[in-house]
Amino acid sequence: MGSVTLMSQCASGFTRFCILRSRLPAAGQYGSDMIASNLTCSPAPDLDRRRGFTLVEIMIVVVIIGLLAALAIPAFQRVREKTRISRVANDLRIFAQAFETYMMEYGTWPADVAPGVIPTELVGRLPNTFRQRTPLGGQYEWDNEVGLKSITLYQLTATVATVTKLDQMIDDGNPSTGNFQYNGTEWHWLLEQ
Repeated sequence: MGSVTLMSQCASGFTRFCILRSRLPAAGQYGSDMIASNLTCSPAPDLDRRRGFTLVEIMIVVVIIGLLAALAIPAFQRVREKTRISRVANDLRIFAQAFETYMMEYGTWPADVAPGVIPTELVGRLPNTFRQRTPLGGQYEWDNEVGLKSITLYQLTATVATVTKLDQMIDDGNPSTGNFQYNGTEWHWLLEQ
């Protein structure tokens, strides 16, 4: 007993496998009645449809990514702010050391200069970061005025709260006392009062 597998399309558009179970007659003896009576049809496996993601699955993934971003972004911002504060603190220490070394060698402070300008007496002693914008915005400035010898943070764009964190890192944490003070418009790292 032999069998032949035929594929046909049913009325609903699904492909069906139909198996002809009978003894195969001699060539040319196929009749439509014989084939129709001996067919056993079953639904075809889903060969043409490809499995994809449902809308609900995609929405769940989007929500999970959103939650992870909501947790990660504030942490990233805190780390970035702390890094900027640390860079300014390090710059101030390096600059203060250069100015104090000059004072000890020559007995006087360098002349007052504009923001972002290295005093001519300290060219080669101060790093070029003195000329660049501070990590908190604004410029570094050397102030040599009567009663005030300081490295000034000129026209900072950072908030007072952020710069107060810098004060906590390098001084007493109070903007009105200690060596790092705020006068209402500028922050001064005082080397001599």
